[in-house]
Amino acid sequence: MNAAHRNYGIEYLPCKSQYIMAAEWNLGYDTIKTMKASPLYLCTGLFLALPSASQQDARVSDALYRVSKEASGLWQTAPHFIGLETVTQKALTKGKGKLPPGFRTREIVSYYSLGAFKGSREALREFRQIVFVDGKPVGDEKSGRGDLERELASVSDSGKIALLKDFEKTCLAGSATDFGQLILLFTRPNLSKYSFEFAGDARIGVDNAWLIGFKQQTGNESLHISEGGSQRSEKLQGEISVRQGDYLPLRIVLNVGHTRGKNEIRDSAKLDYTVMGGALLPAALVYRRFVNGDLALESIYRYSDWQAAGAP
Repeated sequence: MNAAHRNYGIEYLPCKSQYIMAAEWNLGYDTIKTMKASPLYLCTGLFLALPSASQQDARVSDALYRVSKEASGLWQTAPHFIGLETVTQKALTKGKGKLPPGFRTREIVSYYSLGAFKGSREALREFRQIVFVDGKPVGDEKSGRGDLERELASVSDSGKIALLKDFEKTCLAGSATDFGQLILLFTRPNLSKYSFEFAGDARIGVDNAWLIGFKQQTGNESLHISEGGSQRSEKLQGEISVRQGDYLPLRIVLNVGHTRGKNEIRDSAKLDYTVMGGALLPAALVYRRFVNGDLALESIYRYSDWQAAGAP
């Protein structure tokens, strides 16, 4: 199946009868993604294009200028860094055999970086070299960083595809992937596609922050959800938190909701950024899915030990 799209997409992909939430980003170029017959066939896709924004006050305009600048910078610099990612997952299950219904948990530790396939350099993806699962080694921790660096530098995409599939089969249901590059929603060419408003202030860690709300507009361009052959249009909305004074982006919150049968489903993602070595990089991500108001899925991602690629 081939899909040509512009700007932003989220896909739900099956993971051995489970679901993994993924996002694909670019900087406004046309991106063509080909998905061949494999366990990674498209199950649910969200494709976003947003209409123009209204006039903004000075704080919003100044914040968006800095955010769009950092988005461009992340696209250029983040692939040159490798960090350590620790994922703690919790997924509600129906039970199987002698196992009663309840939450299953998993912890995955991987070396992590952003990169791209050779045919779509502008579309960043997340790649991981797993080294521990539930505290048990599954690879060589000492060589893991170098192994990931070599795969990302390879002219062949086969190793990158294997990395994606390895994480997919290791994850529990509902794991969020490809959210580290969420700020790419707000590159300069895309800003006119959103409505923004000043939403107050807050404390983010040790920093005072201003909150900038964003929302998809109604009209011909919208967020399309395809589930089981049916089509729905839903609004995407959230907040950008920027540091007071210099407008450095600190956090992005994304929310989307829809109805599936008799169930009301709400997905939320909260991504924190940090600056390491002059580059804006992900620091933590919390993804949750609620079904009829009850928590069904949770994945918490934490990032540490960022180093420039090639560092000893």
